[in-house]
Amino acid sequence: MGSAVYLGRWRKEAATFLKANEKALAERPVWLFSSGPTGEGDPVALTQDWHFPKALQPIADRIRPRDTAVFHGTLNLKKLNLVEKWMIKSVKAPLGDFRDWDAITCWATAIAGVLKEAA
Repeated sequence: MGSAVYLGRWRKEAATFLKANEKALAERPVWLFSSGPTGEGDPVALTQDWHFPKALQPIADRIRPRDTAVFHGTLNLKKLNLVEKWMIKSVKAPLGDFRDWDAITCWATAIAGVLKEAA
């Protein structure tokens, strides 16, 4: 399960789902990911060692995910409102699509392997 990240937070829909389904998720193998930082380099380093939203960390701790990952995201000014554009320009966030599909595929393939072994 994962979400795009906006200002260090998961999207509201994803956070609500995580909270509402905490008990069910704790009974299953779960992996959590966040997608957000733009730019070149290690996504965790780009977020100053941010791994997961602080507000949701207690829930994640109770779910006990097998792994958490942070992936590069994409940022398109055409899809942002005026306030968002101002914020992005003020922090000088790199624009463009920085998603690393090889890293995403590798992570997902490893999860599939674990699940296949458990079946």
